[in-house]
Amino acid sequence: MDALIEGLPNTHITRGQIIKELRRIMCSMHHAQWSYANAHNVLTDQAKYRFALQLATNERGRQSSTPIINKEIRKHWDATAKVVATRPAWSKEKAVEAVDHATATFHTSADLPATQHLVMSHILDLAAEYGTTKVTIPVRVIAERAGISRSTAHRTIKELADAGEWLSLVRRGNYRTRKANVYRIAPKLLNIWGVTPPKSHAYLSPTSLSPTPEGVEMSNAITLTVTARDIPHLLEVLSAQGVAVDAQQLPANVVPIRKGTP
Repeated sequence: MDALIEGLPNTHITRGQIIKELRRIMCSMHHAQWSYANAHNVLTDQAKYRFALQLATNERGRQSSTPIINKEIRKHWDATAKVVATRPAWSKEKAVEAVDHATATFHTSADLPATQHLVMSHILDLAAEYGTTKVTIPVRVIAERAGISRSTAHRTIKELADAGEWLSLVRRGNYRTRKANVYRIAPKLLNIWGVTPPKSHAYLSPTSLSPTPEGVEMSNAITLTVTARDIPHLLEVLSAQGVAVDAQQLPANVVPIRKGTP
């Protein structure tokens, strides 16, 4: 959802990068059982989604005509449908199994400097908590859990991602919107399983992106149950699960659930 709203970074953006991101978004839409009509509605809404504007801009920086845009969207929609058909999304159980496998292998075979080993172990803990091999990794959270400074946590996460064995960067965050980077755990190890799974829940919920236009069929909304200690932790959990939340719409406090509460 972030990629649709915020678009790709302007630095060194190419048409090839736009198409690659388009296909990634479409694969998520297919997995979430979007109709073509709803996908097309979002991918052409330039007023609401910056990525739609980038998609409609050609190599010369000019706006493509509507027929050309429609043709390109249809072509890649059909192509990604075939890809998804041969590589279905992993189930929640499969994703959890993959995280467990990566964690067990890491603790028995990883040969890393002490700080990298410590940080990676906490990253794997986050992946296990969220049940996904693609996990949002807030530097502050890792620093607190590992008992190290934020600068050390940031540097160590980057070192792990640059090495590419136990961590790889999937999507950069946005400091302005307080979005942390998203990483894939154990990319080389889990590649032997086939396609490394996406987040264990559907990546895009159609109802969270745009109102249903008349005559367009929408997929069913997705219910996500989470547990959090307080409001800041709730925001972290929802962000890690790919859910965009307006903090102003949340209550000012949460009431703890007591044991024995009916």
